[in-house]
Amino acid sequence: MGAWACRVVPPAYAESLHSRLRDELLNAGVFADVREAKALAANWRHEYNHHRPHSSLGDKPPAAFAATLAAPPVGPASAPYPDA
Repeated sequence: MGAWACRVVPPAYAESLHSRLRDELLNAGVFADVREAKALAANWRHEYNHHRPHSSLGDKPPAAFAATLAAPPVGPASAPYPDA
């Protein structure tokens, strides 16, 4: 399972995302075929995650916000009990 499989998203966030997806992509028109729908969805997702500021993230896009998070340390320095 991936990291997203166990993540719980509060309903308000999911509803906001679904509303924007519906208004900005799905209600925009009729798709010629599945390939076009997938391409437009990929473009919308990239714009949403990399360019659009989100107020809940300090007006940063999700990708920029994630880049500011510190990665947990790896290796011997992260051991809970240092060698004595």
